[in-house]
Amino acid sequence: MLQEDSARQAPSQKGLGQIKAAVLQDLKPVKPPAPALALLAAFGIIFLAVTVVGVLQLRAYGWGVLSIPQRIVIFASLAAGMGLLASSMVRQMFPGSKHLVSPRWLPVGVLALLTLGAAAVFQPKVEFAFVSNGLSCLMAGLLLR
Repeated sequence: MLQEDSARQAPSQKGLGQIKAAVLQDLKPVKPPAPALALLAAFGIIFLAVTVVGVLQLRAYGWGVLSIPQRIVIFASLAAGMGLLASSMVRQMFPGSKHLVSPRWLPVGVLALLTLGAAAVFQPKVEFAFVSNGLSCLMAGLLLR
């Protein structure tokens, strides 16, 4: 068991002066961060760029099949998730900022939001021959590659 040393001494004035001199020797003012709104806009632009590149690379063919309300739900849930995550990142860059939701749990919440959006858009249908239809679809897809 650790025991506290009762004979502990306070540092001498000379020692404190040396520590202070060493700290102050290379002390320089730091550049303030960009305004929070500018950082939020930058994160939004980055999100849009990544989304556009992803859509172009993955060829989002299903987008044309969705109805206007379905597109709105999907895009709104993506935009809301991006906004929440970007806002959380900006708040983490400024010490002492308050968070609406803990940054630890926010990704889980955004994933749940996206899942709820997809569940609202894509209604489940009963599929009696799911495996056989899936295998024939898989075979057709493999033959095309």
